[in-house]
Amino acid sequence: MNDLRRTVFGLALAGCLGLAGCVTQEADTPPARSISSQPQTLPPAPSILLDETEIGVLPARELAAGECGLFLFTPRPTPRFVFYANAARSVAEMQVDGAPTSLSLVANTGTSIGQFYSESMYSSVQLGLTAEVTIKDAHPTEGGMEIGAGSIRLVNAEGWNVVIPVAGATACGTNG
Repeated sequence: MNDLRRTVFGLALAGCLGLAGCVTQEADTPPARSISSQPQTLPPAPSILLDETEIGVLPARELAAGECGLFLFTPRPTPRFVFYANAARSVAEMQVDGAPTSLSLVANTGTSIGQFYSESMYSSVQLGLTAEVTIKDAHPTEGGMEIGAGSIRLVNAEGWNVVIPVAGATACGTNG
């Protein structure tokens, strides 16, 4: 299962690095220091806000044998896992205002990308939140698809919306 987790993270990181503007360096950034054996702690990544609704990071996900998922990450120097969809159950998960939130699949359109589609809409009636997922660049890899570019458009009940660029992968759990 660790191999699957490394593969999904590696695919997301590779896809993220392929997006224009993913990694930037400001002019006043000091030169890189030599690598030391001391562990470094990264500051927490800023949250994504939608009219005071906070979108956070999901915990790591393990897939059971035969279970397939869509893993989407924000393109930052350190990718953040923000969206997971389960193919068989037609549900997605996001971290909204500090709590795990389930979104039901409302519609699939576009082209087939393994067990998923290039355009999907998920909704949480309780929160009045809609997530429109668009996959623009997907390539087959061993055990799934690499998603080089895509977006999640979040719309709340008041009509406020934000578009989050994403990259990621689809993968299925195996026996072993």
